[in-house]
Amino acid sequence: MLELAERCFAFVVAGFKQQLAYKLDNFISLFFKIALSLVMIFVWTAVFANTHAKEIGGFTLNSMYIYFFIVNAIFFISYNDMPAYIMQSDVKDGAIATALIKPVRYPLQLLFSSIAANLMDLVTFVLPFLAITLLIGGITISTQTLVFFIAEIILAYVITTLFGFLLGTLSVYFVSIWGILAVTNTICFLLGGGIMPLSIFPEWASKILVLLPISLSLYTPAATLLGMLSTQSILASLLVGSIWAVSLFVFSIFWWQKVSKRITSAGG
Repeated sequence: MLELAERCFAFVVAGFKQQLAYKLDNFISLFFKIALSLVMIFVWTAVFANTHAKEIGGFTLNSMYIYFFIVNAIFFISYNDMPAYIMQSDVKDGAIATALIKPVRYPLQLLFSSIAANLMDLVTFVLPFLAITLLIGGITISTQTLVFFIAEIILAYVITTLFGFLLGTLSVYFVSIWGILAVTNTICFLLGGGIMPLSIFPEWASKILVLLPISLSLYTPAATLLGMLSTQSILASLLVGSIWAVSLFVFSIFWWQKVSKRITSAGG
């Protein structure tokens, strides 16, 4: 067990080194996240001004500002599609053949390689950005709210990592899946509450969307920090997310068994 932990840690270290080698990419990504938050603030400022509404979907203009900064901050760690990009790269350059014979199972290699990038984002951007946003917004967080928020983020990370892994396996069949990933990320961002809070959708649509796992990576954690969800709603979301996580995990095991046979038969 100790030996396995050391091997997995080696992938985390390698991931850190890779992230440090691409500092410019990280800064560009950070710039666009902040720019997107500002764009959404300008859009919703115009919406509130033209409708003369004091509240939309339970959000005031000030809480809408805070919401979008929170959403774009936590998206760095709550939505993990890194496994898909790593697997696509490995398939395209043939590195997956070598990866399959390493002492650590390939799915674990993907997991620990992506964890490094997410931990770096967490320390260098997410935590400071969230702290500043909540401080400026005057948001006070109780211990229970913080516990719920952390549980939601962890569960969202597990779900999106599994989802990213499943998307990555498509590269075995199509080699390049850039288009699939771009469309999927856009849809997930929209339906998860990245463009507008789910409470603004029609009631019937909102009830459906909160049953989707992607809501846990954006809307639910942000609304939890803003104190807009009841304890019952939060617990229901965590239950639904847990069911999705277990289902995706079981499916990933069986699906990888099928896909790995195809890789072996094709010679990597």
